[in-house]
Amino acid sequence: MGVGHVHRLRDHVATGRQGTLARSPRARGRRPAIGSAAAGLLCAAGVWAAMLTGCASPKTPYPESFNSFRAEERILAARRAAEIQDRHAIPLLVDRLEDDDAAVRMFSILALEKLTGTRLGYEYRDGAPERTRAVERWRRYVAEEAATRPAAGEPVAAGGG
Repeated sequence: MGVGHVHRLRDHVATGRQGTLARSPRARGRRPAIGSAAAGLLCAAGVWAAMLTGCASPKTPYPESFNSFRAEERILAARRAAEIQDRHAIPLLVDRLEDDDAAVRMFSILALEKLTGTRLGYEYRDGAPERTRAVERWRRYVAEEAATRPAAGEPVAAGGG
């Protein structure tokens, strides 16, 4: 996808208009009605969405892709964990909350929220100090879960009386 296509995609996504990309505001000489930071984020989201819908296939298998040097593979790993309800991936997702790539952080917290029902105050757009405090909460959560979860192969007590 060329740079021009990315800008048209950003403008198209930013305005929420239906139709072809050729009819985007920039193609008609008008700028989108939202700020450049928001448009840039929407652009990144649009590009990631295009990549995640089949344009890019992971070269690293799941779950090793959580540690891939390619951000799109780390995003795909987070999405896969949520899709298959892989609770064993929760510690890996918590690690990705400290990723340098904001999109990886966003998909990781979305996956964690789907798996656990909470965000524990984490917001991927927050500054580093706020994210660090929230990641500490997530690490405590993981430790508590590990302490209460039966070990592999350990029988689970049946309920009843």
